Amino acid sequence: MATLSIRIPNDLKKRVVALAEEQGVSMNNYITSCLASAVAQERTRGFLLKRTKGGDPRKGRAAFDKIISKTRQGRGPSMRDIDAAIGAR
Repeated sequence: MATLSIRIPNDLKKRVVALAEEQGVSMNNYITSCLASAVAQERTRGFLLKRTKGGDPRKGRAAFDKIISKTRQGRGPSMRDIDAAIGAR
């Protein structure tokens, strides 16, 4: 597992700590979950946009929005969940 040091504003850290506590997880687990969710969303977005290239981009956006609407902050789908949702092998 990799270690990453980042600088964030103090007020953002306080909000992250509060959200992690609300969910009953550590700040590290909360941030890891948020990052995984963001990566999965971008991966899904890229896949859907690629699939609709030459097609109707509104349909691609609608499909993306449908998948993203099922996520909750700090608890997004795993990469396996996204792969299953888009039919990736």
